[in-house]
Amino acid sequence: MSHSFNSEPHKVAERRNLWAVVDLFVFGLFAMAMLAMLITLTPLDKIPVIYAIPLQALFNVAVVGFTAGWIRLTRGIPFTEYIHFFRTNTFSMRSMIILGLASALSVLFIAPLLPSNGPSPLEKQLTTRSAILMFAVFGVAVAPLFEEVIFRGFLFKVLWEIGGSKLAVPGSAVLFAGTHAPQLGENWYAVLLIFLVGLILAVVRQRSNSVIPSFIIHTSYNAAIFVLFALGTLLQKSTR
Repeated sequence: MSHSFNSEPHKVAERRNLWAVVDLFVFGLFAMAMLAMLITLTPLDKIPVIYAIPLQALFNVAVVGFTAGWIRLTRGIPFTEYIHFFRTNTFSMRSMIILGLASALSVLFIAPLLPSNGPSPLEKQLTTRSAILMFAVFGVAVAPLFEEVIFRGFLFKVLWEIGGSKLAVPGSAVLFAGTHAPQLGENWYAVLLIFLVGLILAVVRQRSNSVIPSFIIHTSYNAAIFVLFALGTLLQKSTR
């Protein structure tokens, strides 16, 4: 079953492929099995961030590798073609970087105004310079690529084949926010902010018909978050 790069029209009838439910089910089973094995062997709430982050990277590599193999086997096309990992001129580089920066500034401005249940599990672990540095490097150099391939790539495409853009855009954003919920604990307002960021990325994915723009915006967003977080920490220390 082949798909062309332009197989996701915006203003004409969207084709459906209900067999994509099988792809979603298989992906979910594999991801849950890998996560269960990871938690059983190394409980993430009991190991330092400097060890948890490489394990998360390995988890992402395993999930993406399995998914790429599955698509190649069942669809007979390269994974990059299926998820639309190719260049597009829909958005300029400058506009994508600015959108990522603006999203980060909005989140950092709104977050302190929302009710909170105290420090999140992630914040409690980021207590040392090495942990913060490793998390920042992972968050800028690694996480955006894997998360875009998984959420705006594979999951967006599968959900689009099942229910069109009306399912793919909010559905991929919900799944994106849901995977970040454990890091945020019971700070559901923070999860809502992540959902809104995921919604922006999904809309960009839909309009550009490519994963590349959302990847660039995501990288810009994460980089801005970490830079502003570091500057805020330095300012707090200098005023003490």
